[in-house]
Amino acid sequence: MGEPSLISAALFDGAALLPSHSTANNLDTILKTRLSAYYTRLSDQAALDHLNDPSSSINLQLLTATEAFYVVERVQKALDSEPHGSPSRKHGLPDQAPSIGTRDLASLRTLLSLVFKWGIDPLFARVSQMWPAENEGRGSNVIDLTLENGDCQLLATLLMSLFSLVFPDGAQGRISQTLITTTILSRHVTDILLPALGLGWPAESSSASSLPVLHDARPLVLRLMRL
Repeated sequence: MGEPSLISAALFDGAALLPSHSTANNLDTILKTRLSAYYTRLSDQAALDHLNDPSSSINLQLLTATEAFYVVERVQKALDSEPHGSPSRKHGLPDQAPSIGTRDLASLRTLLSLVFKWGIDPLFARVSQMWPAENEGRGSNVIDLTLENGDCQLLATLLMSLFSLVFPDGAQGRISQTLITTTILSRHVTDILLPALGLGWPAESSSASSLPVLHDARPLVLRLMRL
């Protein structure tokens, strides 16, 4: 299957997660319906069973954000593997016509906005609330915030995955030359930098041994800030 087909398939799957007319008033009901349609398109019976299990406790907004990211990632990998023209001067991005249309790009922008609205932003808010206050000493009894903590781990994973969309070969490598990259750099730099700085450079007064430091984010943050 060629790259256009991979892109079309990913966009078709992602369409199930996008806002649409619904008669339901409850957000959880709406999101569950969208996720059910999404997993049906993927033929992912295990995910469907878990989604419909009445005994399972699922954060539907966070799950939607995570799946939205996977769709964007699929499209980005397909676009990034295509040959590009020589990059423009600004950000080193391409001057070649894109292989996705305006409507597709709008869908991808909406999916990216869900990643931040229901993923990065609430995760960072919850993690920040757990950090020790400035007036708590280094020896204070603080909540375990190691990267094994669910919120911290998922936030770190999402952040590093978002960085990989822009820098697929690492902090010293090339910048991916796609319209998804352009969207991230033009709309979401601050949304990425704030939590990345929080995890990469925790306040000195709060640097208890239990506080996670996302060392891998540091060179990526510095590269992004130089752009």
